[in-house]
Amino acid sequence: MFNSKWSLQILFAAAAATTILLFATVHSGTSNTASEQLLLVHKVVKGQEHISKLWPWSSSSGTLGRAWVRDHVERSERIYQTMVAQRQELDDDFERSGSNKDLFPCVGGLGYRNTPFTIWDWTTAAFNCPHSVQRVGRLGDGGKWICGLEVLEALPARKSRDEPSPCVIYSFGIFNESSLEDGLLARAQGCEIWGYDFSVDDFGPQLNRSAEYVHRAHFIKAGIAGVTDDQRSPPFYSIQDLLRRNSHDHVDILKMDIEGYEFDAMRSIIDAFRRPPGTSIAQGGGGGPEAGDPPLSVLEDDGLGEVPIAQLIVEIHLDPGRFADTPAFMSWWEELEGAGFRATWTEPNLLVSTMPLYDSFPRYAEVSIDA
Repeated sequence: MFNSKWSLQILFAAAAATTILLFATVHSGTSNTASEQLLLVHKVVKGQEHISKLWPWSSSSGTLGRAWVRDHVERSERIYQTMVAQRQELDDDFERSGSNKDLFPCVGGLGYRNTPFTIWDWTTAAFNCPHSVQRVGRLGDGGKWICGLEVLEALPARKSRDEPSPCVIYSFGIFNESSLEDGLLARAQGCEIWGYDFSVDDFGPQLNRSAEYVHRAHFIKAGIAGVTDDQRSPPFYSIQDLLRRNSHDHVDILKMDIEGYEFDAMRSIIDAFRRPPGTSIAQGGGGGPEAGDPPLSVLEDDGLGEVPIAQLIVEIHLDPGRFADTPAFMSWWEELEGAGFRATWTEPNLLVSTMPLYDSFPRYAEVSIDA
């Protein structure tokens, strides 16, 4: 059911789907022995175990581990859905006040009395990561919050460069800051990083070029968009086309800081994968070799394909004019939720306010999202 190359899959399924997917498999071969299979699949379908083999969290038999994982995931989803229901209260506040449904409606005393919230209160990170949450990279702009890094640290390094990497990381948007990439490569010997940025020629100076792990970092001068355009210079690619070009069937961690392109890029990959098998969708390529539909190797229980991103770490850019109002942004956010993504951590980028940019509203935020 799962490709043996999949490693970390912290997936918490959509409310519309009935599957809660926690871990995918890690195989170094075909054996199911404990030494060769570090992680095992856990699915919960309407509260029932679908696949009984779980990573044994706290006992060699795995009995306690199974109960803990099931309870944790179900409890986290209930908490998350409670938060989703509370959005209606915010919408009711908008209706009572008669105000426009602005992203940042709380301006002045009247705004505080009627609409004491911002757009980030609609997207509360209410799902609990079942692992440790660690910040990797420098303090300040550049570092990111990672769920389950210890799982990736446990993966073995591949034995030869002919073998597929057990851990795939994509980094979209480099500029001059690569402390995150350096930290991940230094700590997780089984991970390999593909970095993309059309505005620079290489990773930032924080990547230790003399370290043994530097060969696991690959930089491509290209941009990310909703539609591939390989006639541009530098070219721009959709995420699903990059998966095909790189012969990757999944991404363990996808870091995205691409100044507003995140909205079209995520809509595009969701449209490409969240479809019934056997159907086709116009997506991606500009006539290049990557044109065509991605294979649906994994299906959710609603019969639609699964987006093969385990953990999305995205800086959301709400520049003036990008979204007309709160409902417009929430339409995009709810597409993520419908594809199974759940926010587990958030960190506002307050530099937007202190520099300031635009109107000094906190328009940028880092969000860690497990899918």
